[in-house]
Amino acid sequence: MYQSKNKRDLTERLGLAPDALPGAGNWYPDEKVLELLVDLVEMRGVCQAVVCGAGLSVAVLARACQLAGTGPVWAIESDDRAVAVTRGLLARIGATARVIKAELTDYDKHNLWYARWSVSELPDRIDLLFLDGPGHFAGRSPRWPAGPELFPRLAPDGVVVLDDSRRVKEKKAMQLWAKDFPEWKKIKHTRGGGAALL
Repeated sequence: MYQSKNKRDLTERLGLAPDALPGAGNWYPDEKVLELLVDLVEMRGVCQAVVCGAGLSVAVLARACQLAGTGPVWAIESDDRAVAVTRGLLARIGATARVIKAELTDYDKHNLWYARWSVSELPDRIDLLFLDGPGHFAGRSPRWPAGPELFPRLAPDGVVVLDDSRRVKEKKAMQLWAKDFPEWKKIKHTRGGGAALL
């Protein structure tokens, strides 16, 4: 079975069999973004990670935290199938994460976001926040609510990784965050994956 070099490097780095993870791309972040997440876990030591969205990124983060002796990882996801797939991936690689199924509800007149009760299930301190949801269908800038809802919980040295950052709606979210959180700076885009590290 053909595997890209990036996927081989990622599975080797995580101590997993070559076929343990599905291919990245399409609905999953690409390997460069996943490698960035692993880098951040390894650099940070103690690391409580939260993912908005589910899937491969949750499994990779959970495995990276397991190897680093840190964690845990939380994820919020609105789609039943994505929750099931994520839990299956975690079981397959022997890692754990707290995957919270939360429906999308009206956040404001322009966006849907995860039901407000789900935020109370997340840790008070977030070291690493990966934004890979909600999907583009959920409003004009559906990842923007993560700012007011979750940025106040970030550790003083916390980092945010926004996937799909070259898309119009994600660019809009970054513009809005720049107004509301002027202390946050865009550090860089990942090569190929289109994620922004804030």
